[in-house]
Amino acid sequence: MERLRNIKESGIVPNLKDELHKAESWWKNRQDHIIPIRVIQSSPSPISENPGQLILTVVRAEDLHQSRLSKLTERTSIVERPYVVIECNHQRFQTAQADTISTNRNPQWTFDSGPFAFKVMNSNTDRVMIWVQQDDPVHAVARNARKVLGICDINVRHFLDQERVWIPLRRDNRPAGQLLLKVSFVAVEKK
Repeated sequence: MERLRNIKESGIVPNLKDELHKAESWWKNRQDHIIPIRVIQSSPSPISENPGQLILTVVRAEDLHQSRLSKLTERTSIVERPYVVIECNHQRFQTAQADTISTNRNPQWTFDSGPFAFKVMNSNTDRVMIWVQQDDPVHAVARNARKVLGICDINVRHFLDQERVWIPLRRDNRPAGQLLLKVSFVAVEKK
């Protein structure tokens, strides 16, 4: 404590003033080097901003995350196949469970897999959210009765001018397979 009392104010204040002076001169020099950015407006493609209807059909998935539940269902008579939930602009559709001839890691859908039609207001800003899930019969009574095998959040503009598109899926911020969708976009003409 005695040492702290012996520190003179005159030794601290000049150092503080020097540091403030250095900071001020740095800031002034930094402002001199700012280069203004010119914003160039280009005309957007006419189809990308037009409202329309996005039509998606789920075909198959590959290399899905294999949960403990998937491993359990392969060894038992419990068959809980993956299904897909797709949402865009507060419209949500769900496929039936994948075909029984396919595996849980590489499921295929031929029944109740679409086409699902979504209203698109602006394809530059509208987004499609996709979940590949699997019901969990072990925890069916509990609140979390499904397992998420993969998720994707993608802008609608990625679907334009595509007939089929592979969508990468993620789970816990890691790659979790991919989903193949048949796609069509029908633009609504302006009156």
